[in-house]
Amino acid sequence: MEFLSYLEEIPHRYITTVPYALPFVWAGAILGHSFIATPAKYNAPNLEHATAQEIGHATFTLFFIFEALFLAIITGTMVLSEVGPYLWFVFGLVLICLFLQRYYLKPIIYNKVDDYEHNRPLPNTFHRKFYGVLEAFKFLTLIGLGTLLIRY
Repeated sequence: MEFLSYLEEIPHRYITTVPYALPFVWAGAILGHSFIATPAKYNAPNLEHATAQEIGHATFTLFFIFEALFLAIITGTMVLSEVGPYLWFVFGLVLICLFLQRYYLKPIIYNKVDDYEHNRPLPNTFHRKFYGVLEAFKFLTLIGLGTLLIRY
């Protein structure tokens, strides 16, 4: 394995530089999914609302899996790179947003979709707007995290 011998001379910090782009990829996925595709789906005039809800449920479920994968890879990269506490704090903000969305807001919003599908009255709540605010904050925080990781 002589052709890999050059890796011994490179500090591990440089080997993990490529995964530092992952927060930007995650942010791009949020931009495409949450800020472009989801609003477009609900503004499509010929798409039945029930069908849009079904598509939304499927895409959000798949997107949460995607986010979990990126979360694991970025966490591993940060552990291997031995980043400082400030970067962990910024990453913690992303985690807080993700967990609030996944474990607090998602069940409430899905229950509201179920109520809508069964013609039950829908109380006017702030949950969808709060989800959107968290998504925007998570997007900006990921851009900041990626920038800080590259500078590290």
